[in-house]
Amino acid sequence: MSIGINEVLASRLLPEILSAYKQGFPNKSQRIFIEENYSNALENDLLEKEIDLHIRLLPIFSNKISYQKLFKSPIYLIADKTFLLFKKNNHKILSVKTIDREKWEKMKFIFLYPGSGFSRLVDSFLNNHKIIVQNSFKIRSLETAANLAYEGLGCTFIPSFYLKQNFDSSKCNIFKLSEDIFSVQLVIAFLRGMNLNEETKKFIKEVVKYYKNKK
Repeated sequence: MSIGINEVLASRLLPEILSAYKQGFPNKSQRIFIEENYSNALENDLLEKEIDLHIRLLPIFSNKISYQKLFKSPIYLIADKTFLLFKKNNHKILSVKTIDREKWEKMKFIFLYPGSGFSRLVDSFLNNHKIIVQNSFKIRSLETAANLAYEGLGCTFIPSFYLKQNFDSSKCNIFKLSEDIFSVQLVIAFLRGMNLNEETKKFIKEVVKYYKNKK
């Protein structure tokens, strides 16, 4: 069985996904091949039947691809002092329910290089709210972008699984965005109408069950 997963997601989610499958079938010795790449490349691999499954974010535009939902993740903004809503030594996670564009455009933002599903969602969010921000860095790894922001070296968005509850409030603030404003949905994608083998069906079933029980 071959599974594609975006590099942005793999470092945090792949260990628990594979562990969930292994716990469901502890006596199985199924060989699993992992391909890490950008979402657009993995989608092409799935359409070309070079991988069996693709762990990814919505949206999916191809009508040849179906999916099972895993979980919905809220989005957080890690912000340095260039963000006008920054409050020095604030230890709490603040809520954002509305967007005041003028207060967002002063921040220096850490972008991900194009190609990942998450970078496309961030670009879409900024465009929808007509927010034009200064580019501080352009980084390939979401984890690196998050760590830079935690050190007060710029601002960046993260899904909940990159959130640190203990952060240095002299360097950054953390803002949780309302799900009506920005959130992401993680899914397992596969070819529509494809006759999946039993092992692949079991993998999907166990991972879906794991996240359902985790809620």
